[in-house]
Amino acid sequence: MRQYFGEVRLDTAEQIAAGNALSERMWLYYNLFQPVMHLHEKMVEGDKVRRKWDQAQTPYQRLVATGVLSQEQQARLQALYEQTNPLLLRHEIYAGLDALWETAVVQNGTAA
Repeated sequence: MRQYFGEVRLDTAEQIAAGNALSERMWLYYNLFQPVMHLHEKMVEGDKVRRKWDQAQTPYQRLVATGVLSQEQQARLQALYEQTNPLLLRHEIYAGLDALWETAVVQNGTAA
């Protein structure tokens, strides 16, 4: 969160609510749509380190692949995945961040 909010202080109840709403949207975006590669193997060969990475998958895909979810949990996540538009969600996140920065600048006079 610090990467997106920076050093902006969220002092008012409206700013805190907006920050919490953004956090929820970011959770959706990064857990459902942002693929991640995990380190599979690391080998030291002389003075070089060779790394092998697994195939990029989203946290959602990795969770479903483990098979630990009940049928209703998996159905609920699948429905959430199918009804969420990742491009629209990303635009909403950045619009919310812009609005949050504007309120911080207006309130404090500066953003940092």
